[in-house]
Amino acid sequence: MRHFFFFLFIYTSFFGQSKPDAKIYYQSIKNGYSILADNNEYCPVSVILRLDLDNLRTTNHRKNTFIIPAKKDSIKLTDLVAVRQGKYAFKFNYNIYRGNINTVSYDINYVYSLPFKKGFSALVGQGYNGKFSHQNINALDFNMPIGTPITAIRAGKSYCGG
Repeated sequence: MRHFFFFLFIYTSFFGQSKPDAKIYYQSIKNGYSILADNNEYCPVSVILRLDLDNLRTTNHRKNTFIIPAKKDSIKLTDLVAVRQGKYAFKFNYNIYRGNINTVSYDINYVYSLPFKKGFSALVGQGYNGKFSHQNINALDFNMPIGTPITAIRAGKSYCGG
């Protein structure tokens, strides 16, 4: 049983993705609430917000996807204001993703480098839709000796967690 937990720890440490360092919260305002976001990541994050409103309306015409700039706090996503006098309430849930999920422009003809120095060769240990950890994922694992330098496959802008 110890081996299973060791394997689970190693698997989640190497293959698990950490959650983005961002949060969504609300504050009371006159006749409603403001929904706000903090992003502590070094890259933008995308927020998909789902609202269940009772006697409230949004001030952004029910927009539900927001891009929060890197290293920004207290970004207002929307206000929820009372439709009529009386009680009002809401529930919300959300998903946060690193990067801008609305990006639609990219170079489909870009030729990526391999993740090691030119002239080095490595066997592919597991390919797309593998049996071990790549179910429904287009990813490649290369078998390389420990200590082999890993290189970027394309120029980037900043580190964004992982």
